Amino acid sequence: EAEPKRAFGFLRRRPQAARKPKAHRPRGEKRLQKMASKSGVLLVTREPRTERAVFAALQGSEKLEAAGVCRGVQDLVARLIQRTIPLAVIDIDPSPGEMLKELEGLVSRFRETRFVVVSTELRNDLVLEAMQAGARHFLLKDTLGSHLVGTLQRIVPNNVIHLASSGSLATILSVSGGCGSTTVAV
Repeated sequence: EAEPKRAFGFLRRRPQAARKPKAHRPRGEKRLQKMASKSGVLLVTREPRTERAVFAALQGSEKLEAAGVCRGVQDLVARLIQRTIPLAVIDIDPSPGEMLKELEGLVSRFRETRFVVVSTELRNDLVLEAMQAGARHFLLKDTLGSHLVGTLQRIVPNNVIHLASSGSLATILSVSGGCGSTTVAV
């Protein structure tokens, strides 16, 4: 028997296609698989002391593992072409200006990798240049043992990278017209 016609055609009942039953998967299995895999960290440095400090810090981490050491930017590029690595720690010493210029090209070319800069000195102009180049964080070499793992885990939470453009800089000026300004890395 035919269904009565309604005033509006979109209100008619349409037969539903038979749905496939979902395969049974124990709860949390996907989450456990994701947590079991570790995020790789590539280090770019020429200093054995920095290499030892980074590897020692990563050794105790459940979510991060060292993926290797690159002695220069060309070596890093070759490795990132071969395999996607989510995190790269770049030692900008002894020539910070040159390394930060090269970092800018890396950030735009390898969008799925997050870059963290390490240096022996902490100067406002260096931090600003690093953020403008696309670094996600700036660490002092003296603090690698205590801050590196926490910083890297905040950058890639739950081993998942969300593709986005590099960080943004915003300058906030006071309404009263004060002489200072604050730069916030987002």
